[in-house]
This record gives sequence, C-alpha cells and structure tokens, in this order.
Amino acid sequence: MDAGKAVAEELESVQAIFPELEIGPELRSCAIRLPVSLECALVLELQKSEEHGSEVSVHRSASLNHLPAIWCRISIPPGYPYQQAPALAIGNVSSWLPSWKLDEISKELVQIWDSFKDAVIFSYIDYIRSNSESGFGVFRDNKIVVDDEENFKFLVEENEKEEKVIFNNSTFTCEICQSEHKGLHTTRFPDCGDVFCDTCLSSYFVHTIKRGDIGSIHCPSVSCTQLHQKQLKELYSAAESRMISDFEGFNNKFFKLPLEDHFLERIISKGPPSSSSTLELIERYRDLHYRSTMEAYKALFPERVTGCPRPLCARVFLKDSPDTKLAICPKCKFAFCVDCYHSWHGANNPCSSIMKQLPRRVIETWLSHHGHESHLQSDEDRRVCSNIAFKYGKRRVELAVGDFIAQEQFEDLVRSGEADIVQCPKCAIFTQRSDGCNKMTCCNCQVFFCNICGDRLNQKDPYLHYNDPMSKCYGKLFENLISDEEAQ
Repeated sequence: MDAGKAVAEELESVQAIFPELEIGPELRSCAIRLPVSLECALVLELQKSEEHGSEVSVHRSASLNHLPAIWCRISIPPGYPYQQAPALAIGNVSSWLPSWKLDEISKELVQIWDSFKDAVIFSYIDYIRSNSESGFGVFRDNKIVVDDEENFKFLVEENEKEEKVIFNNSTFTCEICQSEHKGLHTTRFPDCGDVFCDTCLSSYFVHTIKRGDIGSIHCPSVSCTQLHQKQLKELYSAAESRMISDFEGFNNKFFKLPLEDHFLERIISKGPPSSSSTLELIERYRDLHYRSTMEAYKALFPERVTGCPRPLCARVFLKDSPDTKLAICPKCKFAFCVDCYHSWHGANNPCSSIMKQLPRRVIETWLSHHGHESHLQSDEDRRVCSNIAFKYGKRRVELAVGDFIAQEQFEDLVRSGEADIVQCPKCAIFTQRSDGCNKMTCCNCQVFFCNICGDRLNQKDPYLHYNDPMSKCYGKLFENLISDEEAQ
C-alpha cells in the first residue's frame, strides 16, 4: 500500500479509538494528551536535609492516585511506515520521570517499529498509556520523593485536577432526591465521601441555618448523622465524668465547626437564590455555632466560662484558666475581675464588697420593685426591698444601685447619639469628638472610623468613605463640624 495512504488510514483508525488525537498538517505529526491513573496509589514525600547536619527528614507527604498528564507528540518522517520509525517526544514528565528513563522508553519504541516495520502509532500510544499506570517502574515501595517545594505542590495540584475531572464526568445518585446527577452538579463531603446534588444540599443547609438547627449542620446521610451523634455523646460523657486530661484537645473538638465555612459557603452559593445572602447565612451559622457550643460548654464547666460585663459587648468566652480572676474580653479588650465584674483591680487588691455581694439580678430586682422610688412602692415592693436591704445592707444596696443606674444612663446616652460619642469598631473604646471633621482616629488602636455611621474606614485612604457617591456618608466629612468656640 502507498505510504501516504497507509499513514492516512492509520491516523483515521487511531483517531476513532482516541478522539482527542490531534493530527498535524499534511499528516506529518500527531499529538495526544494521556491522563495517568496509577494502578496503586503513590506516597509523595517532600524530604529536606536538616540544617547543620546530613540527616534527611520528611517535611510533608500526600497520597497520589494520578500523575500529571503526559503530552505525546509523534513526528512522522517521509519513509514511515515501511522505511523509517516515527519519533516520539514526551512532555510534562520532568516532575517525576528521570531523563535516563526517557532514553530507555525511546529505545523500546524504536524496537517496536523494528519488529514490524509497519504502522505503530497506536502501539506507541498504547505503550505509553499502559506503562504509565505503573509509573514506568521507576518508583520503589510505591513512593515518590522530591526535595523541591514547588515540585511537591505541582504534583499535588495535578492529582487534584485529575480527580476533579474524573469526579465531574462520573454519575452519582443523590441520597436526598434519589436522582442521578453528573459529578459536576454534585458535592462530595471530604471526610466520608458521601455525594449529594447541589440543589438538594444547598436547600437543606439554607433552611437548616435559617431555622437555627445548628445540630443538623453536617453530612445529612444516615450513617454520618449517627456518627455525629455518637461523637457528641462521647464528648459529653467525657465532660460529665470529668475524665479529661487534655483540655486543649477537648476544647478543639468541642468548638470545632462541623463544616468549614468555606466548604459550606461553596455549597450554598451553588443553590437557587435565597432571601438571605450567602455571607449572611455563613455569618449566622458561625454565630449560632459559637453561642450554642458556648452555652453547652458553660453548663458543663461553668468555672471555665465568663462574660464581658459591658452591656454593649456582653461577649461570652473561655477564661485562660479556671483559677485566675483576670479576664480580658476578646472582643472589646476590656480587662475585668471575674468575681466582681469591675475593671481589673490587681491580684492583691480585694474585690469591691458592694459588687461581690450584690449580683446584677439583685440590683434589677431592687429596681423593679421601686427600691429607689419609695413613693411608688406597694406593700409587696416594700417587703421585697426590705429583705434585700436586710441581707446586703441598705447603704451598700443604694451605692450599688446608683452605680448601676449611672452606667445604664451612660449606655443610653451613647446609643442615642446626642453626646457625639462613638464606639471604635475594632477595640470598642468609647471616643467623643472634641473638634475636627468626621474622620475619627481611635486613641487606643489607631483605627480610622466614621463619626456619623461608626463604620471602619480604609487605612490607606480614609477619605474615600466621604468621596464615594455610593457611600451613605458621601459629602459629609465636615457635617456638624465643631467650631473652636464650641470645643472650648
């Protein structure tokens, strides 16, 4: 058969088997991308020599089911297929295939042509495809070792890309709607491998977050639900039995988000539009989880939990130690005593006897029964207040109530905005403008914020807030400017 006709027929046949085969002009070349799916998973190790020593240690490791796809380009000489062998160039293998092995592959391919001196393009491709599944036999103990961070990262990313391609093209049955869907339109949970369609999963989590059912935020499969409940039961059992030697490890498990917010955000964003934005739902999810777990933890270990006494903050958080009296609020940075809830007075100074002996609930009871307004009291009010005064002392009660009312009035004044007092959006310190424009600088943390709306401003260009037509404070930089006379 004429050589040109033989080449044309061969390429047509090979392309029928491998539709992705690209044929070059005048039938002088062809190229194909061959994914590499390994017969056995490889352990990828990043090994580095320790400083000032010859010892080598494993810094990172990963499991690989796929290697980077091989690019094969076959050049077809004029004398092919009967007089000359085609030349095969292999690309995208430098990250894992040594050069000496490439030389061996080239020689073996030439031997294939020498054995037939006929059409071998399919044989070349099939040889590369089948032998690549075992890594051409270059890996010992199913292990691939690299000493370069970038190479390690490249191999891991290529493995993930190929797994994603395979997953997207596969078909799965959603456990919720029992319908079949391509992987492209589904989500697989990383820990258990359960797969659900994006529509069902998004709807499930959106409704669960909206109704505040934080206990159902996990993989919704029956087996995972049972496992989740079992793990919670084990945590609570360990807490109730007081058999905890490592509180740090226990706390990490207890407060761990059942689903990472970035994973949940990706799921919700794939679903139909909701009345709440994805970011709002994620924020609600984090807030619900924090409050519910902190409430449960407080019931188990009340001595390890406290709350900020500032009414505008009221953040509940874990103490550094159950034995320490000093606590610093992680939100507003207020340092206070966990016994008397006054600002920190030092370890050697006793707590105020007034606040130590007079809890907030007692003060509120006194006020609700008009203890400070005797002309409004009923007989029952006088009886209740008389009991409180007898128990704590009338003078102490009056002083504590006076401090409480003053604090409440200050909080009301801040909320009203009449005093031009604004709370820093970062550290919660109160600041009152005495002069100048509405761009404020916190004296505590140096953050810029707006005196009108309280929003945090861009540190590089704080005036953008007032120059942006879309801003609610556009053109209000000098609004209600305090004059020198007013400041004095």
